[in-house]
Amino acid sequence: MTHPTLFYVETGSGSIEVDFRSYPDWHDKLIFLEKGQYIRFMSPSFTTQKLTFEESIILSNQEGRVLFKHLISLGFVHCERGADQKSGIPDHLQRSPDKIIGQSILDWYRQNPFKASRSEYEIIFDVKEMIDYQYKDRPGVDSITDAVARDRTSVNQLFKRKIGVSIKQLVIKKQLDAAKKEIAFTDKAIHHVAYDLGYRDPGYFNRIFKRREGVTPAEFREEIEYRIEDDFEEELFSLISEYHTRFRTNAFYAKQLHMSEKTLGRKVHDRLGTSLGCLIRNEVVRTAKKYLAEEVKIRDIAFTLGFDEPNHFTTFFKRYTGVTPTGYREKSTR
Repeated sequence: MTHPTLFYVETGSGSIEVDFRSYPDWHDKLIFLEKGQYIRFMSPSFTTQKLTFEESIILSNQEGRVLFKHLISLGFVHCERGADQKSGIPDHLQRSPDKIIGQSILDWYRQNPFKASRSEYEIIFDVKEMIDYQYKDRPGVDSITDAVARDRTSVNQLFKRKIGVSIKQLVIKKQLDAAKKEIAFTDKAIHHVAYDLGYRDPGYFNRIFKRREGVTPAEFREEIEYRIEDDFEEELFSLISEYHTRFRTNAFYAKQLHMSEKTLGRKVHDRLGTSLGCLIRNEVVRTAKKYLAEEVKIRDIAFTLGFDEPNHFTTFFKRYTGVTPTGYREKSTR
């Protein structure tokens, strides 16, 4: 991205990849990417809305950092369509850029993904901002915490408690994300990538990279080149979309893809960071929500989705959404 950008996926089947990490569950989300982030849609079936913002809009509202400066995963706010939105365009996207940012910030704090207070978010994103600007200098944790707060220990504890990673780990993640882009999209020699990121010893950089990514930088470059030509994810999501109402076993999908269950399970985990069962359940839930929005009777939805009894469907739906089908329908029609 050359500018801060918002994506909304209208239709599609498959996963999206942001900074080389796959996200199969992108539905009903406004996805925010900061300048320099990499996104790839893993299937030609995707249709999206895309809005770019001038950096001045973000800088004019410091709280906007919570949307664009990602910490450990994808930055997004939930944005389910209302029942009256026949076009599929969320209300958010029919506003001016500053109002979109303002409403999305409110939604972020309502969503509160890290269960933090506003003052805690201020500290967290002050640290993240310093890392973004100084990562090539390999800043020490003490220099970062000294710049944002008086108590080093409390800042470190805040990150571990709320984000689940240390400040040092965030610095390394930022460096390796930058390295992966250089390795994937340029023909720059690996040792030059290491030097540019402040590593004096390319061998040490290689060891850090392999410890975090499971492959050497050279192997990562080869893998990316292979994945660009590989249509595994597109085939898998196409099968799930077609058969999820009838077949939910790993054995069925493994047979369709001409591989063992073990190989399929490992490939799904390595590529998408989740399980095949989770992908199928997500698709069942999405189809259920679609039928609920269309006012289809709950009994008919249950049988269409392959449940023996309506109460089995109700139990399933509540387990994975937190509300009953009736509760979800009432909420979405308000």
